[in-house]
Amino acid sequence: MSMPRSRSVRTTSLRDPDTRFTDSEKIEGAGSWEALEWTKIDPVTRSVPHGIQHLLLQAEHVIVEGYGVVLINTDEAGTLFITNFRLLFLSEGSRNIIALGTIPLATIEKFSKIVMKFPAAPRQADKAPRSADKTPSRRLLQVIGKDMRIIVFGFRPRTKQRRAVYDALLRWTRPLRIWDLYAFASGPSRFSNTNPKVRLLNEYFRLLGLRSHATTRMIEDGSFTLSNEHWRISSLNSSYALCGTYPFALLIPKSIR
Repeated sequence: MSMPRSRSVRTTSLRDPDTRFTDSEKIEGAGSWEALEWTKIDPVTRSVPHGIQHLLLQAEHVIVEGYGVVLINTDEAGTLFITNFRLLFLSEGSRNIIALGTIPLATIEKFSKIVMKFPAAPRQADKAPRSADKTPSRRLLQVIGKDMRIIVFGFRPRTKQRRAVYDALLRWTRPLRIWDLYAFASGPSRFSNTNPKVRLLNEYFRLLGLRSHATTRMIEDGSFTLSNEHWRISSLNSSYALCGTYPFALLIPKSIR
């Protein structure tokens, strides 16, 4: 039996020179950082799809949704969201985040549209020849991360969902305005403490879903090593003996001892 034939339609690499935009479309003030209006951030109000508000980070909003998408890696159906921070995939049944199908936009190396054509079933001699446009095919989107993972999504035929997702990735992996980056859209930190160690721990606590707030005493006595179901904060590098350029506290999988 012959193997399916794949044909890459278009590939976008984030390392390639920017040839997609005209001079008028490129970032305003690209010739000088001083020309950028850092404080001019237009407020945007967007509706949040029902049931995922608790999954979004602060200032994270949904750009495009794709329903009935299949994560080919695991053959799992679900919903694909493109936000201003990441590509987010939720399972259809549990509505849980599928880690393999979720990747921050900043860690995407390249992505491409692929058409996978399958050989047609053998036809009988007394039947009319099968037309070429009825050859079974599957429309896929391949995403390659800088961490070397390869994610492949399959989309429903005769819909424009793959086009919408592809266009959103083009737009938000290389935004035209500097303040469209999630780092700027999220605004200043809610924590006013100027101690960088305290700010780091508070960010770890937020990522772990904890309600705790860091203090200098926690750092001094080493009581900051909190955890949730999957992740924990390690004090292995508290004296910077492990690596002088790593932070004093590390966020690692809970299973690692």
